[in-house]
Amino acid sequence: MTEAFSELEKFIHEESGLHILIRAALIHYQFEAIHPFIDANGRIGRLLHLLFLFDHKVIRKPAFIFSYTLGKYALRYYTELQKVHESGTYESWVIFFLQTLKEAAQQTTRFLSTTPPSFG
Repeated sequence: MTEAFSELEKFIHEESGLHILIRAALIHYQFEAIHPFIDANGRIGRLLHLLFLFDHKVIRKPAFIFSYTLGKYALRYYTELQKVHESGTYESWVIFFLQTLKEAAQQTTRFLSTTPPSFG
């Protein structure tokens, strides 16, 4: 596990020709595959790719409604992760991740654009 975590850390920090969003998808998958903790791997994995996107200026703040969106597709999420584990091919996972990320971005934008209710 230490070696896998070290490789993930290198991948996070290295310069790469891959698009930043594809890298975020791969980082998320790899962290989930390593599964370093007894509990909270999903939450930490989601936080990890959010901080990665924030660090690379893709998002302005690490405030993003990704967990909610992912929860809507929980069965497909686990199916896609398992497909990568079994086949070693990432294409379907990356497409799913990017579609979910897009939906989460749209939901976040709508949420932040709404006027909060008045309680006075």
